[in-house]
Amino acid sequence: VWVPLSLEEVLRVTGSTGLKQTEGLFSVKNLDPDKANAYCDDLLMAGVEISDGRPNVHLLPVEVKIGSDQSSKGKLQSSNTADILKEHLSRDTFRAKFYRNFLAKLIVVAAEKMQLYNVFPEQDWNKVSEDCRRYLLNDDFDFNWSMRDCFGKAAVLSFKAASMSRKIEMDGDSVMIDMLEHDGYKNLLKEILSLHNLYNSTSSTSSTINEKLLLCNCYNPALDLT
Repeated sequence: VWVPLSLEEVLRVTGSTGLKQTEGLFSVKNLDPDKANAYCDDLLMAGVEISDGRPNVHLLPVEVKIGSDQSSKGKLQSSNTADILKEHLSRDTFRAKFYRNFLAKLIVVAAEKMQLYNVFPEQDWNKVSEDCRRYLLNDDFDFNWSMRDCFGKAAVLSFKAASMSRKIEMDGDSVMIDMLEHDGYKNLLKEILSLHNLYNSTSSTSSTINEKLLLCNCYNPALDLT
């Protein structure tokens, strides 16, 4: 189950949402006080997967761009974010456990909100908010970074003004998703299943998506790659 989180809420990159950068437990200001790098302030997709009876959590930062081509900047931002998350969540320290607990709470609350507001009702949000709740809130889970081997560590979703077709491709360790600019406007209110059918349709003349790069086709949860 993939749960969307606001990276601005997590990392307080810009403070644009009214959340103070200085007050964020897991803020960039705390993780990178010298502000040596640019970071993503858009989406953090948290994938909760049950493996051997306990949850594994996958993290994928997604930088979203619309209009002119900003792919290079987006790749840098999302890649830096992926690195700083792994660095600070993988340590065997009290602070790292505190960060893990903070992120786990956000995942559970976000899943509850998705269910409350009937967002993507076809998704079984109870798997996160109920079945995995006690594991996540008691630090009885693992962060799993193995998905990076097949899908990269970060993603850039671009709604480009100059795009003539939709496509998905790997660029180093990042997945680059190019959409048409008007996709970013006209599809805002469409149901998720209808978007899934549209973007995965092999008959679409505006799609050159490499289906082999879709996560459902390239990630094998049975593999132990940790």
